[in-house]
Amino acid sequence: MLIFTLGGLIFYSALYKSRVVPRFISIWGLIAAALLFVGTVLLMLEVDTGALGNVWELITAAPIAVNEMVLALWLIIKGFNLPTVASKPA
Repeated sequence: MLIFTLGGLIFYSALYKSRVVPRFISIWGLIAAALLFVGTVLLMLEVDTGALGNVWELITAAPIAVNEMVLALWLIIKGFNLPTVASKPA
């Protein structure tokens, strides 16, 4: 999970900088990946989450899961902004 979250942080920061998808999707992905990173580290350190127990991992994973589905739907329906990609120098 640590590799996935670090990859997610890199991926969504690249999407944010390139502006090929709306900024709200990129920002949402960055926040969700950071939340999942924190949840994974807490789980690895076996921090007592009280009554939540194993539900903690599901709570921290839900935002990134929904974001991935929204990103997929956005790219299927709208695509990405070709003029933005074409105008960037190589």
